[in-house]
This record gives sequence, C-alpha cells and structure tokens, in this order.
Amino acid sequence: MIQAIRAAWDAGEEVMILSHSMGSFIAYDALWQLSRRREHEACWNQRIRYFITLGSPMGDGYIQSLLFGDRFGDKDERRYPANLDAWFNFSAYGDAVCHDSALKDDFHKSMERLGLLSSSAYSNRDYVKLRNPFTTVSGNSNTHKSYGYLVQPKLAKWIHAFLNE
Repeated sequence: MIQAIRAAWDAGEEVMILSHSMGSFIAYDALWQLSRRREHEACWNQRIRYFITLGSPMGDGYIQSLLFGDRFGDKDERRYPANLDAWFNFSAYGDAVCHDSALKDDFHKSMERLGLLSSSAYSNRDYVKLRNPFTTVSGNSNTHKSYGYLVQPKLAKWIHAFLNE
C-alpha cells in the first residue's frame, strides 16, 4: 500500500483511499508511517484528499491499542497521521464489526484540535446507522459486506467530488 501511494504521489496524482473493515486500520497505519517515519520523510508534505472507512472496527479500544501511533497518547499529535485532508467513516446499522460506529470521538476531534484535519463541518464525518442492503444468494442479510457499503448515496457523493475536482 505504501508503495502504491508513493507511486501515485510521484506521478503527481491526488489520492483517495477507500478501505473496508480490517483494511481501514491497515490503511491508517500505512498513512501514519508515510507521515511519521524518517524513511518516508520525502513524503511528509504529501496529502491524502479523502480517507474513507467502511465498516471499520477502529472505534474499538483494543484495535486502537494495536495502531503504530497508539504509544504516543491522545494529546500528542504524533499519535495520528499528518497527511489527511478529510476522513469520512461509514457504518451500517447492525454491522457488528463497527460496533463503536462513530470515529469522531476517537480520532476526528483530537486530530482537528491538533490541526491535523480540517475543522470544516464537511471534512470529517461519521455516517452511522446506514442501511446495508446486501443479501446473499440464499436471501440472508450481511450488514458488513463491502458491496452494500458501495451503494450508499453519501459515499457516491464523495467519490464523485474527488473524481471531478
């Protein structure tokens, strides 16, 4: 992931990351490394336009304890990646993986206070209690399935904005 992001930046491309479930904290840690580790110092001025998490377990304290930046504590800006312009989090009603569905209280507020994210009302949002319409071929609902997140109109709005900016 780090190589792909760096290649996009080297090519002068803007980057949006769309991550689902466990991929959200893998992406988060990759972004943290790109903005905090000395071997990526050449990237420290680069930015991710949108970081979008779908069905993310990052609200869980145990998951947070596994993140690279966790050792720095809430008040230290080194705890968070420093390369995000905006972060949108989507969680579906009934998705047990994102049982703590809002990330504003875990990440966004502190990152805004530290100047690591824009404090604009539209920059960092939790879209919670969404309906994930995915059903299996046998008719069973799966509220965590990525396909059901991808049909969310609010998600389409941010992807459209990115592609047309």
